[in-house]
Amino acid sequence: MKPFNQEDSKNIQKRVSVLTEFLKKPNLIYAISAPSGWGKSVLLRAYENFVSDVAYFSSELYLLPGSINENIYLGRDLELKNYEKLLNDFSIKLNEPYDNLTNILSRGQSQRVRLIRALTSSASILIFDEMLSGLDQSSFTQCYDYMQIIAKEREKKIILVHHGIENLDLNIEMICF
Repeated sequence: MKPFNQEDSKNIQKRVSVLTEFLKKPNLIYAISAPSGWGKSVLLRAYENFVSDVAYFSSELYLLPGSINENIYLGRDLELKNYEKLLNDFSIKLNEPYDNLTNILSRGQSQRVRLIRALTSSASILIFDEMLSGLDQSSFTQCYDYMQIIAKEREKKIILVHHGIENLDLNIEMICF
Protein backbone atom coordinates (compact mmCIF):
# COMPACT_ATOMS: atom_id res chain seq x y z
CA MET A 1 0.00 0.00 0.00
CA LYS A 2 1.43 3.37 -0.98
CA PRO A 3 1.80 6.04 1.71
CA PHE A 4 -0.76 8.84 1.89
CA ASN A 5 0.63 11.96 0.17
CA GLN A 6 -0.29 15.55 -0.68
CA GLU A 7 -1.94 14.49 -3.97
CA ASP A 8 -4.21 12.09 -2.06
CA SER A 9 -5.14 14.96 0.26
CA LYS A 10 -6.09 17.17 -2.69
CA ASN A 11 -8.22 14.37 -4.17
CA ILE A 12 -10.08 13.90 -0.89
CA GLN A 13 -10.68 17.64 -0.55
CA LYS A 14 -12.02 17.72 -4.11
CA ARG A 15 -14.33 14.76 -3.44
CA VAL A 16 -15.57 16.34 -0.18
CA SER A 17 -16.31 19.50 -2.15
CA VAL A 18 -18.26 17.52 -4.79
CA LEU A 19 -20.21 15.73 -2.04
CA THR A 20 -20.95 19.02 -0.25
CA GLU A 21 -22.33 20.56 -3.46
CA PHE A 22 -24.39 17.48 -4.21
CA LEU A 23 -25.96 17.54 -0.75
CA LYS A 24 -27.32 21.03 -1.41
CA LYS A 25 -30.09 19.36 -3.44
CA PRO A 26 -33.41 19.24 -1.63
CA ASN A 27 -33.41 15.44 -1.33
CA LEU A 28 -33.28 13.86 2.10
CA ILE A 29 -31.66 10.48 1.37
CA TYR A 30 -28.65 9.89 -0.84
CA ALA A 31 -26.67 6.80 -1.75
CA ILE A 32 -23.01 6.71 -2.67
CA SER A 33 -21.94 4.22 -5.27
CA ALA A 34 -18.34 3.52 -6.22
CA PRO A 35 -16.25 0.41 -6.80
CA SER A 36 -14.94 -1.57 -3.85
CA GLY A 37 -11.69 -0.07 -2.56
CA TRP A 38 -12.42 3.34 -4.09
CA GLY A 39 -12.35 5.11 -0.74
CA LYS A 40 -15.99 5.74 0.09
CA SER A 41 -15.36 5.34 3.83
CA VAL A 42 -12.31 7.61 3.69
CA LEU A 43 -14.39 10.23 1.86
CA LEU A 44 -17.20 10.06 4.41
CA ARG A 45 -14.86 10.22 7.40
CA ALA A 46 -13.18 13.26 5.81
CA TYR A 47 -16.59 14.81 5.13
CA GLU A 48 -17.48 14.30 8.79
CA ASN A 49 -14.32 16.20 9.77
CA PHE A 50 -14.84 19.08 7.33
CA VAL A 51 -18.54 19.67 7.95
CA SER A 52 -20.28 20.34 11.25
CA ASP A 53 -23.40 18.60 12.56
CA VAL A 54 -22.61 15.21 10.98
CA ALA A 55 -22.80 11.80 12.63
CA TYR A 56 -20.99 8.82 11.07
CA PHE A 57 -22.16 5.25 11.70
CA SER A 58 -20.29 2.25 10.31
CA SER A 59 -21.05 -1.46 10.14
CA GLU A 60 -18.73 -1.81 13.13
CA LEU A 61 -20.93 0.20 15.47
CA TYR A 62 -21.00 -2.07 18.50
CA LEU A 63 -23.57 -2.44 21.22
CA LEU A 64 -22.42 -1.87 24.76
CA PRO A 65 -22.95 -4.51 27.44
CA GLY A 66 -26.27 -3.79 29.13
CA SER A 67 -29.87 -3.25 28.21
CA ILE A 68 -31.41 -2.09 24.96
CA ASN A 69 -32.53 1.04 26.83
CA GLU A 70 -28.97 1.85 27.88
CA ASN A 71 -27.71 1.34 24.33
CA ILE A 72 -30.30 3.60 22.76
CA TYR A 73 -30.39 6.34 25.37
CA LEU A 74 -26.64 6.56 26.05
CA GLY A 75 -27.34 9.32 28.54
CA ARG A 76 -29.44 11.33 26.10
CA ASP A 77 -32.87 12.72 26.84
CA LEU A 78 -35.20 11.09 24.30
CA GLU A 79 -38.98 11.16 24.18
CA LEU A 80 -40.07 7.73 25.37
CA LYS A 81 -43.09 7.55 23.06
CA ASN A 82 -40.88 8.05 19.96
CA TYR A 83 -38.42 5.50 21.25
CA GLU A 84 -41.08 2.83 21.87
CA LYS A 85 -42.54 3.50 18.40
CA LEU A 86 -39.13 2.86 16.86
CA LEU A 87 -38.71 -0.40 18.77
CA ASN A 88 -42.18 -1.58 17.82
CA ASP A 89 -41.78 -0.53 14.19
CA PHE A 90 -38.55 -2.52 13.98
CA SER A 91 -40.18 -5.54 15.63
CA ILE A 92 -37.83 -5.72 18.60
CA LYS A 93 -40.07 -7.78 20.80
CA LEU A 94 -38.54 -9.43 23.82
CA ASN A 95 -40.02 -11.08 26.91
CA GLU A 96 -39.29 -8.02 29.02
CA PRO A 97 -39.43 -5.23 26.46
CA TYR A 98 -36.47 -2.91 26.19
CA ASP A 99 -34.66 -4.05 29.36
CA ASN A 100 -33.11 -7.29 28.11
CA LEU A 101 -29.39 -7.57 27.86
CA THR A 102 -28.03 -6.90 24.41
CA ASN A 103 -26.01 -10.14 24.38
CA ILE A 104 -29.20 -12.15 23.72
CA LEU A 105 -30.13 -10.26 20.54
CA SER A 106 -29.80 -11.78 17.11
CA ARG A 107 -27.56 -10.00 14.58
CA GLY A 108 -30.63 -8.51 12.88
CA GLN A 109 -32.05 -7.25 16.19
CA SER A 110 -28.63 -5.79 17.08
CA GLN A 111 -28.52 -3.96 13.76
CA ARG A 112 -31.97 -2.52 14.40
CA VAL A 113 -30.98 -1.33 17.90
CA ARG A 114 -27.88 0.33 16.41
CA LEU A 115 -30.04 1.90 13.69
CA ILE A 116 -32.50 3.25 16.28
CA ARG A 117 -29.58 4.74 18.23
CA ALA A 118 -28.28 6.33 15.03
CA LEU A 119 -31.67 7.67 13.93
CA THR A 120 -32.16 9.34 17.30
CA SER A 121 -28.92 11.29 16.86
CA SER A 122 -29.28 15.05 17.07
CA ALA A 123 -27.01 15.60 14.03
CA SER A 124 -28.71 16.96 10.93
CA ILE A 125 -26.67 14.76 8.55
CA LEU A 126 -26.45 11.04 9.24
CA ILE A 127 -23.96 8.84 7.39
CA PHE A 128 -24.61 5.09 7.30
CA ASP A 129 -21.49 3.39 5.96
CA GLU A 130 -22.45 -0.24 5.27
CA MET A 131 -24.43 -0.16 8.50
CA LEU A 132 -27.26 -2.18 6.96
CA SER A 133 -25.06 -4.82 5.37
CA GLY A 134 -26.14 -8.35 6.11
CA LEU A 135 -29.85 -7.54 6.22
CA ASP A 136 -32.08 -9.37 3.77
CA GLN A 137 -33.82 -7.25 1.14
CA SER A 138 -37.09 -7.13 3.08
CA SER A 139 -35.39 -5.96 6.31
CA PHE A 140 -33.25 -3.49 4.37
CA THR A 141 -36.36 -2.04 2.70
CA GLN A 142 -38.14 -1.77 6.07
CA CYS A 143 -35.16 0.11 7.55
CA TYR A 144 -34.90 2.31 4.46
CA ASP A 145 -38.63 3.15 4.63
CA TYR A 146 -38.23 4.19 8.25
CA MET A 147 -35.17 6.29 7.37
CA GLN A 148 -37.36 8.17 4.88
CA ILE A 149 -39.93 8.91 7.58
CA ILE A 150 -37.28 10.07 10.07
CA ALA A 151 -35.53 12.19 7.43
CA LYS A 152 -38.77 13.94 6.57
CA GLU A 153 -40.17 14.32 10.10
CA ARG A 154 -36.90 15.47 11.66
CA GLU A 155 -35.48 17.29 8.62
CA LYS A 156 -32.33 15.18 8.41
CA LYS A 157 -30.20 14.29 5.43
CA ILE A 158 -29.09 10.67 5.28
CA ILE A 159 -26.18 9.32 3.26
CA LEU A 160 -26.13 5.57 2.63
CA VAL A 161 -23.27 3.43 1.47
CA HIS A 162 -24.40 -0.10 0.74
CA HIS A 163 -22.87 -2.47 -1.80
CA GLY A 164 -25.43 -3.19 -4.48
CA ILE A 165 -27.78 -0.39 -3.48
CA GLU A 166 -28.01 0.63 -7.13
CA ASN A 167 -29.66 -2.77 -7.78
CA LEU A 168 -32.43 -2.23 -5.23
CA ASP A 169 -35.73 -0.71 -6.25
CA LEU A 170 -35.49 2.46 -4.14
CA ASN A 171 -36.46 6.03 -4.81
CA ILE A 172 -33.04 7.43 -3.95
CA GLU A 173 -30.62 10.03 -5.28
CA MET A 174 -27.39 8.26 -6.30
CA ILE A 175 -23.98 9.87 -6.05
CA CYS A 176 -21.74 7.85 -8.38
CA PHE A 177 -17.99 8.30 -8.31
